[in-house]
Amino acid sequence: MGVTALDDEVTLPTLERLGARVPEDLDIVKVSGEWTQKFSKAMESGCVDSVVSLFIEDGFWRDMLAFTWEFRTFYRACTIKKFLQARLTKTKPTNIKLSAHKDQQPSKCSPSPELFWIQAALTFETNVGKCSGIVSLVPTANNEWKAFLFYSNLEEVGNTPDKVGVHRIIRSNVSWIDERAKEMAFEDIGPKVLVIGAGQAGLGVASRLKVKGIPCLVVDKIARVGDNWRNRYKTLCLHDSSWMAHMPYLNFPPTWPGFTPGQKYGDWLEFYAQMMDLNVWTSTEVQKVERDDNSDQWVVTLRKADGTIRVLQPKYVVMGLGFGEPSIPAIPGADTFKGTLMHAYSHREGSYGAGKKVVVIGSATAALFADNDIPIEIKDRISAATPTLVSKRMHQIGMKRVMEVDKDIHEGLKKAGFKLDFGIDGSGWLFLATLKLGGYYLDVGASQMIIDGKIKMKNGSVKSLTPKGVTFEDGSQLDADIIIYATGLSGIHSPIQRILGKELTSKLKPYGISNEGELQGAWRETGLKNLFVHIGNTRLCRFHSNHISLVIQAKEEGLFTDVYDVE
Repeated sequence: MGVTALDDEVTLPTLERLGARVPEDLDIVKVSGEWTQKFSKAMESGCVDSVVSLFIEDGFWRDMLAFTWEFRTFYRACTIKKFLQARLTKTKPTNIKLSAHKDQQPSKCSPSPELFWIQAALTFETNVGKCSGIVSLVPTANNEWKAFLFYSNLEEVGNTPDKVGVHRIIRSNVSWIDERAKEMAFEDIGPKVLVIGAGQAGLGVASRLKVKGIPCLVVDKIARVGDNWRNRYKTLCLHDSSWMAHMPYLNFPPTWPGFTPGQKYGDWLEFYAQMMDLNVWTSTEVQKVERDDNSDQWVVTLRKADGTIRVLQPKYVVMGLGFGEPSIPAIPGADTFKGTLMHAYSHREGSYGAGKKVVVIGSATAALFADNDIPIEIKDRISAATPTLVSKRMHQIGMKRVMEVDKDIHEGLKKAGFKLDFGIDGSGWLFLATLKLGGYYLDVGASQMIIDGKIKMKNGSVKSLTPKGVTFEDGSQLDADIIIYATGLSGIHSPIQRILGKELTSKLKPYGISNEGELQGAWRETGLKNLFVHIGNTRLCRFHSNHISLVIQAKEEGLFTDVYDVE
């Protein structure tokens, strides 16, 4: 059973299914160029049938804002045709050509022996702005090359370029300190955009808006930018490698460690906010957020560090509050436990448990972003080009390899009593991360400690807590001095509801996977006008911060049209 109804239907274009073979004298540049010329002619003439004829019958088109102002994935030629009939004449794509970038030349891709395609990058324009495209071409039985996947992504809006590189602001003889102080205060006029949360999500979208010249303020209750990372456990490191965890416009220096320590990352975020001249109010509590439909604005009441109250009326609000708050299960007897009871979120270091009996309630289950000179923006596009349901199929192939490589570790874990779970339909961590925001474990040493008996496992449902420890449904007991809930977070809407209230929060789109495999409830329209939810790891926050800023810019410049939400 797949995660969506469509999921069960998705197949990969194996050479056997296509009835095709890869020619020994294959010229991938020629093949890519010829397909692009046909695609360009068909798109610019508005001939939908001609465009669709360039795809295999069970091909995909994934769009991020470029044609739909949404994140949509269209599967099969008939669905692609319906989408193009509705949107092609509205967007008027022109100047479609292969990318000239040296790192985006056509390449061969063979993720497994039965799969092969040519991947090529395109650029084009619409009546809204500049876009990028990525196509995956597969051979067919009659020796034609057709698209298995096409990805379109909005890159820039309007004719005003971002103030970066050659377009940066050039001035002299200014008092930068006085100018920054005035900008930070927002005394004469309030921000156009208010971002709540000064983590990687909030700061990333603020930097995107900064270079677009859209006044933005970030607020957070923390005392210093980065405290949300500094105040975690001392040995915390990002699981994302440093070469995939850069912030927008400012990469880590080449001396940066491969996996960033949490405290160091906190310092980096503080540095980032300063270097990018971002407007951030720390020690600032959001007391109320209300919607004023008459003025088409939000009304936000803030309590600043000095106790003063500010009421702002931004047109846009971005929620960068993370994945939720610690989820504490309601276990009978919790109030009777005589030892220390805590959530893993509050864990700082292991020394406090030395010599004591510690019980952890809850557990977890068991490339592209290499350290090279390819720009991170290109890697982001390539990563996003593959529809989620296709990624699932690819992960299933990859998990079979992982299960072979890690067979001894898995056997050792099972003998120790660890319950193995290889993800939804054997797809590994991908959908667990997307749907559950957890439920998997990336091994950094604990697996061997479980196998060696240094960490002991016990399976079973907890019935209650007692003054001395934990009682299970089967009647067995564990004595404990410390009990730690490793029970995850409450979900993205929990901290939002605390700010917006139940009524407004109920109008947000539910968080989850659509039938097309797209994540709903984040990064674009949410169901509440001009309110955005920004979440994700560092890579997702970096990439999708641009999508949020582009929607805001398009609305400000009168270029935002209707959202294509037809099933």
